Amino acid sequence: MIGQLIGLAGSVMSARAQRAEGKMQRQASEYNAKLLRNKAENIKFAKEAETQQKVSDQRKFRARQRAGFLSTGAMADEGTPLLVQLDEIANMQLDLLNDRRTREIQREGALSEAEMTLYEGRVAEATGKARSRATLLSGVGNFVSSLE
Repeated sequence: MIGQLIGLAGSVMSARAQRAEGKMQRQASEYNAKLLRNKAENIKFAKEAETQQKVSDQRKFRARQRAGFLSTGAMADEGTPLLVQLDEIANMQLDLLNDRRTREIQREGALSEAEMTLYEGRVAEATGKARSRATLLSGVGNFVSSLE
C-alpha cells in the first residue's frame, strides 16, 4: 500500500513539474518576444537615422552638382544640366524608397518572429498542461488498479 501511495505522489509531483515547465516556457517566450519587439523598434530608429543622413548627403551632392554646372557658365535650370539633376533626384528618391521598404521588411520580420515566439510559448504551456493531466490520470489509474 505504501508503494502505491508513493507512486501516486510521484505522479502528482511529475504532473506539477510538467505544468511548471510549460508555464516557464511560455514566460520565456514572452520575454523573447519582448526582446524581438525591441529589436523591431531599434531597426526602425536606426534606419530612420540612416535615412536622415542619406537625405543630408544627397542634398549636399545636389548643391555641389548645381554649383559645378554654374561654375562652367551653364544654366542649371534648363537643358541638359536640368535633365541630369532631375535624373539624379529621381534616383535618390528611389534609393530612399528602397531603404524605407527594406527597413519595413526587417521590422515586420522581427515583429512576426515575436508573434511566433509567443505562439510557441502558448503551445508549450498547453502541451505541459496536457502532459500533466495525462501523468496525473495515469498515476491515479495505477493506484486504483493496484487496490483491486
